[in-house]
Amino acid sequence: MTNPTADRSSNAPSTNFRERKIDILSLAELFSAVLLSVLMLFFLGVRAIHAGPLWRDEAATLQLAQMPALSDVAKNFPHEAFPLPFPLLIRTFAALFGASDASLRGFGLIVGVAILAAAWLNSRAPGGRGPLLFLALFGLNATFITWGTSLRGYGLGCVFLLLTLGLSARAIRQPTTANAFLTTIAAIASTQIMVNAIPVIAAIAVSAFVVFFVQRRFRQAILVCICAAICGLSFLPYANAYLNADWNVVLKYPATFFSLWEKFQLALGEPSMLAGLFWCAAVLLIIIGAICRWWTLRREKAGGEADLLLFLITVSLLSIFAYYAFLKILSYATRPWYYLPLLCVIAGAIDLISGLLTRVQVIRIARVVLALAALSFLPFTLWKRAHERLTNIDVVTRGISRRRSIVTTTAQLPGSRFRR
Repeated sequence: MTNPTADRSSNAPSTNFRERKIDILSLAELFSAVLLSVLMLFFLGVRAIHAGPLWRDEAATLQLAQMPALSDVAKNFPHEAFPLPFPLLIRTFAALFGASDASLRGFGLIVGVAILAAAWLNSRAPGGRGPLLFLALFGLNATFITWGTSLRGYGLGCVFLLLTLGLSARAIRQPTTANAFLTTIAAIASTQIMVNAIPVIAAIAVSAFVVFFVQRRFRQAILVCICAAICGLSFLPYANAYLNADWNVVLKYPATFFSLWEKFQLALGEPSMLAGLFWCAAVLLIIIGAICRWWTLRREKAGGEADLLLFLITVSLLSIFAYYAFLKILSYATRPWYYLPLLCVIAGAIDLISGLLTRVQVIRIARVVLALAALSFLPFTLWKRAHERLTNIDVVTRGISRRRSIVTTTAQLPGSRFRR
């Protein structure tokens, strides 16, 4: 006859060991997320100190924002990729804190901190394990550190874009009116700051519609259409100004797949291709794992998690095609910073997916390993870029002033042949 007490005591060590192992893994997740966050804050600070004066495009943004009359700003904003609210925001910021280089670099620092806060807020939804992959893929991306913190609308637009993604994921799990309202507000804010957010917002809306339609929840599907329509209508006042800007014909460029792919690769891993390889490996592994997990949950008829996985997988894939179509229609010679909205949404979706997949122990461990791998090489690839100045105009100006001072002093010397 067996002793139940003895059986329980014999199983206790293995149970305690398993709990201790899980606790160690939780601490590793938290430690990695905090370390990545501190590292991101460090490089944001380094960037704010060493970026130097405003370069050409940043100076154009400031000049537009500081035009004498608001009517002048409203008339000339189509020359930028950022609708009217962004230059008005910069105008207000400069009026409150000054228009010095240091002050405006502080604006970029605030934007960087805001996107870090949005990432942590989003990570609470799937399981609260910290935004490990988002910080590794986007927060410590050289393109974001350099251009997302510049005096342009890309960084702030990505903040609202990331919030839109996180709120949409929450609305998929809890389709309430409040969640729909908050998601719509975040989506409107993103499109009001950055034109490039439109294709990605459209991809998020279509993905949510697909999920609700597959569930046969037609009421929620119609609500998604209404929210998307409201977001589109909010951009309508600017659409005519952008569509009728005939001056942009000089910017047109045959945008082929290979030309877009070349700049996209630079956005992933400039200046080191190691970062690009890390991006591709992490995204590919997480997407494959998500599809396998979704298929298993679908066969088991597990609703909530399967629906959220379907939404995030669809967003990750559909946003790529939507953004490619947008750039083809735009037909501009793209630059690496053009891809920041796409990278932000893909990194955000991948991070949310990885949070859902942490229920599988192997994937949870792999997620920590990916984060630690990023910590091992990203600081070295970012160090030079974080110190890189965007312009040397101030150096040239000081050099010219110094030479003029020398010539003036020499001309004033007795017997100088330069003396008038």
